[in-house]
Amino acid sequence: MDPVQMAYDMLDSLLKDEVGFTKLVDALFEGADKNKDKTLSLDEMEDTIKSACVGVLKVTPTKEVVKEIFEKLDLDKSKTIDKKEYANFWRHAFEKQKDELAEKLKK
Repeated sequence: MDPVQMAYDMLDSLLKDEVGFTKLVDALFEGADKNKDKTLSLDEMEDTIKSACVGVLKVTPTKEVVKEIFEKLDLDKSKTIDKKEYANFWRHAFEKQKDELAEKLKK
């Protein structure tokens, strides 16, 4: 099977499976939450934002861009990212990646 199709199918399945998506987000959140306070600071989110930008957008963001993204993710303006905000971040990143794969499949 075509690797692009496989990646598309995997993301499509993950985005439709709320239980599986939640388990993945929980595991990623736990790994990012270095001080185990159940929220993510800007420092804790920096690696996550950078890896998502490189993986999805194919660019490495500057510290300034990371801060801007963090502030957009921080919907309640608490200066931390909670699990719901983190899940929204990953859902958006996975949907964007799935859309890009769909475009490649059309070619």
